[in-house]
Amino acid sequence: TSAFQFLRNNGISSHDAGTCGLHTHLDRRYFGEKEDSSIAKLLYIFEKFESELQIFSRRTRSQINDWARSRKEHYNGEPGWIKKSIKNSYACRYFAVNLTNTNTIELRLWRGSLKAETFEATLRFTARLAQLCKYTSAVELAKMTFEDLLGSDEVILSYWSRTSQRNTNES
Repeated sequence: TSAFQFLRNNGISSHDAGTCGLHTHLDRRYFGEKEDSSIAKLLYIFEKFESELQIFSRRTRSQINDWARSRKEHYNGEPGWIKKSIKNSYACRYFAVNLTNTNTIELRLWRGSLKAETFEATLRFTARLAQLCKYTSAVELAKMTFEDLLGSDEVILSYWSRTSQRNTNES
């Protein structure tokens, strides 16, 4: 039996609890000298693709407002909000991109899951975001569609197909 099945069999609810998040962490050392520009790109991605990422995350708007708020909204969308976010991380961690940790950047947007496929797709997508932020220029990111952001990983694409279809059916 899988670890996920073991947890389900022992009363763990994760996704169904409504408050459980799958928080992923990116090691700041991974970005090296490009840390600030990589964080800026990550913040940009989370704002540019906000509606698609909400679907990918499986969180409701209310859950996002409680646990994974937008940094842009925090700064009322004022010019320079990305730079201000990087320089002043605040003691509050309840942002989709939490910058309060010394050694990691925490992504809090993803909803918890006890499904192996969802867990794997979320981790793969998080790794893809980190790679894009480190190796893709801001100009290239600005031209990207969400489909470009997803890339060609079959696990991510299969998950997105199921999740976006479910969201379409619920609308």
